[in-house]
Order: sequence, then structure tokens, then C-alpha cells
Amino acid sequence: MKKVFVFIIPILFLSCGSQKLEKLKSEKKINKILELKSVIINSPENWIYKLNHNSISYTPIDLNDIFYNCMIDIFKFNGSILEIGPILQTQKSKEELMKMGLPIKMQTRFGETDMYKITAFNKIYDKPIETITLILHFSYKNEYYVLRYQANKKYFDKYLKDVDYFIDNLEFKIDKITQISPINSVHHNDTNQTANHSYTSPSACVTL
Repeated sequence: MKKVFVFIIPILFLSCGSQKLEKLKSEKKINKILELKSVIINSPENWIYKLNHNSISYTPIDLNDIFYNCMIDIFKFNGSILEIGPILQTQKSKEELMKMGLPIKMQTRFGETDMYKITAFNKIYDKPIETITLILHFSYKNEYYVLRYQANKKYFDKYLKDVDYFIDNLEFKIDKITQISPINSVHHNDTNQTANHSYTSPSACVTL
């Protein structure tokens, strides 16, 4: 028994050290992504941010960080809205989306904002999950931004009200810079952000 104990202890220490190293690497990556983002995202107290591949996503704490259940991304994106998932997956043109009533025009603190609401069935662990995605596309100081709220249908209504908090408390780093040099004023999208991963009428829903 003593031999087994002596053999197991070093393995446990190695495992613990490896986990700490991975956590440290993850924290460094998160800090680097946050540093490169053009927005400062303030979330409700019951939400937390986590590394989601090469971007940062926010998710309710009580859902145990299971991203596909509910998450919010906010990022600068000056490309075509058709490149944003899950709009991209619909393979619809702007004209076809307009025939479906999309986008819906609404007013936010940023003025006129385009809202898209997409419903799709995503296969999670070989089980089809009905997912609803709300996309808000708005501009601020000649730059375009996307807020993407995606949730399992079961949780969508529960956390929808928190989208208002994210919008109302969103800050922009450009406002904190007193003077911008020409090299820093070039239009770009938030580095490493994955684009392809009052609210009105559910009739805006597109079922895939």
C-alpha cells in the first residue's frame, strides 16, 4: 500500500501543477483579448465572462458556464451582416431577409438599430437543441458593432431583459482616448472575435 501511495503522490502534484499552468495561460489569453477589444463590456452581477475559443463570451453564472445554453458577445464588426452567424447559416441575401421582415428597425441609445431574430436547431452532443439568436447591429462614431444574444429556447425569455443592461452600460475605448493618431483610426474588427458562432415581435423569427 505504501508503494502505491508513494507512486500516486507525485502524479497528483504533476496534475495540480498542470491545471494551474493551463489556468494561467487561459487568464493571460483572456486579458490579451480584452486588451485588444474596442469596447468595455459591463455585465450584470449574475453574469461572468469566459474564454470561448478565441473570443470572450458572457454567460449567466447559474447555468454553470455551459455556453450553448445562453451567451452574449459584443464586438466591433465593419463587415457585412450576412457574415455573422447564424445569419450566415441561413444563406439568405439581404433582399430575401427583407421579404421575411428582417431586420426590424428599433431605437436604442445608439439610435436606429437593426434587429435580427433567428431560430435554429443546433446539434449539441447529438441532441437537437432549439436555439434562438437575437442580433443587434448598430453604429457608434462611424464604426459598426454587433451584440449577439444566443440561448437555448428554454432560457431565452428568462435572460432577455439582461440584454438591456449590456446595451445601456456598454463603453467604448475610443471615448477614453483624448487624441487619436491617424494610424489608430483605421477601421478594423475586434481581433480574434468570432463573428460566425424595447424588443419587438417574435414574428421576426426565421426557422431553419
